[in-house]
Amino acid sequence: MMRKYLLGSYILIVSLLLVSCEVNNSDPDPEPDQDSIPVIQPDPEFFFKIGHYLYYRYSDLELYDSSAHIFYFKTNHPEFDENSQSVFSVIINSDTIYKGDFWPMFRSDLPKRAYIHTWPFWLQNYALWIENRYNIKPDLRNDSVIIQTFKDRNLLHSGLHIGINSLEVTNTQVIFSFSITNKGQSARQFPRKLRHTTLSGISPGSPS
Repeated sequence: MMRKYLLGSYILIVSLLLVSCEVNNSDPDPEPDQDSIPVIQPDPEFFFKIGHYLYYRYSDLELYDSSAHIFYFKTNHPEFDENSQSVFSVIINSDTIYKGDFWPMFRSDLPKRAYIHTWPFWLQNYALWIENRYNIKPDLRNDSVIIQTFKDRNLLHSGLHIGINSLEVTNTQVIFSFSITNKGQSARQFPRKLRHTTLSGISPGSPS
């Protein structure tokens, strides 16, 4: 009788362990279910992609500033914040020219390709500033195909340059000074929204 009891208890314990292993063996960061991803046909009007299925057309864009590597959109896009740890792609004629990462500032490692700083966003949700560490080559942000395409669509501006003059990081804040230079000759090309751009979530030094 005792042996039957022990055998039954043993079978019960093993069964519970197997069920537990099956439940905990799931992928902590699984790929999205392919059936749940909308099927989006390639479109030469797409120039930017976020994640798996967020696409943006040239008609969504006000201009691309090739000096500062900033995309200025015509309207605000709150989903930029919602995808603050996602991947983005720059697309020309349905071909991916380069990929990059939305890079939260709390990460301890450094980006290994082009990136967009998040947490905080340097700019508002109508602009994306694509950065690249100096030692990462090649730098494809101003690839000749990109420049020519935006120029042909009258979306290219090459006069604005943003430079960080000094940077200090402490436990509670980031303090920096920066300069914004408009090298363009036409005030008409200067994005109106930029005049009201503010930096959020940081303590800036005096801009120069």
